[in-house]
Amino acid sequence: MVREAATGKKLLTFREHADMVDTVAFSHDGERIASASTDGRVKVWEAATGKTVLEFRPHTGIIRVVAFSPD
Repeated sequence: MVREAATGKKLLTFREHADMVDTVAFSHDGERIASASTDGRVKVWEAATGKTVLEFRPHTGIIRVVAFSPD
């Protein structure tokens, strides 16, 4: 779930993982969010809309960390 900083109002909810999300990362430009879950999937979302733009699956184990490269 993403909330507006000034008001705390809920803006978006991301619900496409089948299990608990362990980690998220924001791209350097703030346009993408990556999430990794115990369901073995990594998803990349469009931050403004919550739309999935890329998905990596399935990994054989739990993914604990995601990050964006600066380049």
